[in-house]
Amino acid sequence: MVLRFDVDRNAFARLDILLFMQPSRMLEAFIRHFRDDRARADGRTVGGRPAHDYDVVVGPVSRLPGFPDFFQDYDQYCFRSRRAVGLLSDPVLLTPELYRYIVERPGIDWH
Repeated sequence: MVLRFDVDRNAFARLDILLFMQPSRMLEAFIRHFRDDRARADGRTVGGRPAHDYDVVVGPVSRLPGFPDFFQDYDQYCFRSRRAVGLLSDPVLLTPELYRYIVERPGIDWH
């Protein structure tokens, strides 16, 4: 199942956003850290700010468990604050045709 949410672009631009434009060592470290159960309480920073302090974190979608391996041309958005989540529209379920286009795209190995 794939859901689509609409977000007002101008309101989104006013959020505090941590953006990773491409795979990097900093992104890998961020992902590893926050997939570690102990990470929630240790107060690490990213870019000089507490990592949990951002409204939204955006970056390439990583494959698991193989680091550093990312899906090309796919980004994920993590809405981390009430302020950010409040911008999301009601979800729209994508049609089976659009879902197949996204998931069964040639050259993408999801496993």
